[in-house]
Amino acid sequence: MREADTWLPLDPSFKQYEFLSGLDIAQITELDGETVLDEILHARHLNDAAGWIEGLDLSKVYELQEDTEKRIQEFVGAMGNASVGSVFGGRKFILRSQPILPSGFPHRRAIEGVRFSELPTSLQPRVRFEFGVDPLGVPAHTVSYAWSELNNQKITLSFRPATEDDEIALEAFFPEGDISDLNQLPAELPAYLIQVVPELRFQGRLVIEGDATPLGEEMGFSFIIKDSTNTERTYSKNVVSGSYLAVGIFGGSVGLTHLEDAERNLQSIYKTFSEGPNSALSSLGHEELLGDLFHSGLLSYFGQYGVLSQLAAATRQGHFQMGQSAGTFGYVPAVTYLFGIPNRLVRGGAVMDLDRIVNITSTDALSGESWPQFNFQLGGIASSLEHVVPEQMFSPVGQFGDGVSAVSALAKALENQQRIYHLHKNNYQEVLSKLYLDRATREEIRSAVLVGREVLVHTAPIRMGGWRGEGYVIFDPATGAGAWKIRGGANGGFLGAGDQLAAIFGLLFSHKALLARLLGATEFASMFATVANKLTLVSFLLGINEISSKCQSRNSGWVVASYTGMAVLFIGVVSVLTLVTGPIGGFVSGAVFGAALGYLRGSLVDGAFCRG
Repeated sequence: MREADTWLPLDPSFKQYEFLSGLDIAQITELDGETVLDEILHARHLNDAAGWIEGLDLSKVYELQEDTEKRIQEFVGAMGNASVGSVFGGRKFILRSQPILPSGFPHRRAIEGVRFSELPTSLQPRVRFEFGVDPLGVPAHTVSYAWSELNNQKITLSFRPATEDDEIALEAFFPEGDISDLNQLPAELPAYLIQVVPELRFQGRLVIEGDATPLGEEMGFSFIIKDSTNTERTYSKNVVSGSYLAVGIFGGSVGLTHLEDAERNLQSIYKTFSEGPNSALSSLGHEELLGDLFHSGLLSYFGQYGVLSQLAAATRQGHFQMGQSAGTFGYVPAVTYLFGIPNRLVRGGAVMDLDRIVNITSTDALSGESWPQFNFQLGGIASSLEHVVPEQMFSPVGQFGDGVSAVSALAKALENQQRIYHLHKNNYQEVLSKLYLDRATREEIRSAVLVGREVLVHTAPIRMGGWRGEGYVIFDPATGAGAWKIRGGANGGFLGAGDQLAAIFGLLFSHKALLARLLGATEFASMFATVANKLTLVSFLLGINEISSKCQSRNSGWVVASYTGMAVLFIGVVSVLTLVTGPIGGFVSGAVFGAALGYLRGSLVDGAFCRG
């Protein structure tokens, strides 16, 4: 009614939620977790005392999935015009409407500290990137950002020819003229002839350029994460020169706008492939093609992880929030060595190395031991997605790839009639003598047990696609948190087979003039439309998870379509909740959950959900 004359304190971060329980899946499906577990372990090949399991039969999982879907469809169909919240559960804001602004905070203020007009750098969570070292061992190239600047954004680490002569040398290994067959692409390149320069880009803009290094040489790359308490933690890895990596910085959640932007970019690239002239194709570079592609994979991973973890929390009457998480996803060539020196660069595969997955969790409605079990289960979900997401992206439609993660490697070992061992301080010396594993893996396991960790690992190396090695889990029994690893130290997964990945190897080193012919010959373009559709699905799942007003308005037919297939996830969830204790039992449930995720990939992602 007059000019403003008073400041009122408002706290936009203070809000309350109503938590919706959703359907009781166990009651609807009449699913008894203990019975399910007995059927899977029909031969009782489980010895808790000796710490091993073998002969796990997952064939029952698929039968149970079909029966579960049918029961859920019938039940939801009978509900009529059901809302998303009544089916999935979740949370929504409790809105308060007041005639005037309140004169104070809705909560008691205990003490007031220093006031800031903006958060100072010293209190900001930050990320610092480093690669290369000077003669004194000090990082030679570094750049630092506030976490909020990088969250959900595209960051890439790539390598370009150091000089024009290096570019010409690379070009000489590709055939002249049109490329009509993948066999025309080089399967290997001489590492010792070519120098490359590392580049770190943020949203396509160059922010660090390193020193020239031979192709195939390993370069140290680190990101240092500082949280708001000024605690720093360093995550280091050796990156093969010639790789192409997207670096993921995620916290809180995956933004729907970022998913939508990535989807539009991929659809635009596909349209350019389908309709554009060769000049438009030649204008596309690695940032538009590989950068958008692998960044989309990270968005998909963290989006699905957040949704599935929220659903798992709902079944435990608990809560989940993703903390400051980071890692890389991209194409890494393989290297052969001669007298310890890189000799040849050969086709490798898609590698997901998620160094840091942080969760804030609680199971406040259940017993104390349920919290470490829940955290262990979240690790299984994260590990499963490390092979599922690359398979979603690079496997031909209608086919499943042979992606590797700790979960898939352990499941494959069980398929091959190997035992899964649970190592701890009381049995590790005896069990280690029975394991035929890589020396570095054995030493890592020994060191972990000696500092109080426990380990799940299989007996001997396995082969999956072009990969050979072992999968293992190192975890803290007090919290359930741990590292789900594969040989080589990667906290993630690997996928090596497929024409599209073979084409990426050529694309990394080919001249732009060959780009259109190269991609058109291998039908590489269709992959961008496929990945864009997967991002549509993830956006859809995120919308369900947050129970937005848009989702609330949909009819029961949509709910039935969306819930079909998603219900299979609960088979693994319910089985882990009922009377199964200990790491071996936890792994059984994780394997079941991994099988359910595999089914989700085929039935939901490639099926009715995308058509809907």
